[in-house]
Amino acid sequence: MRHALDAWCAEKRIDIKSSKAQVAASTALDLYQSGYDDADRLLSALRGHRAL
Repeated sequence: MRHALDAWCAEKRIDIKSSKAQVAASTALDLYQSGYDDADRLLSALRGHRAL
């Protein structure tokens, strides 16, 4: 999960400690718990998530 979040933040040029990254981390956790347990699938889901 951390790899996908780090990659997403790097792509968006967002500091991992920012509030936007915290929202993304929460979203990533929700996605992970709903079955996106592969880093590539999770990153893809983060990229396409409407709230981010």
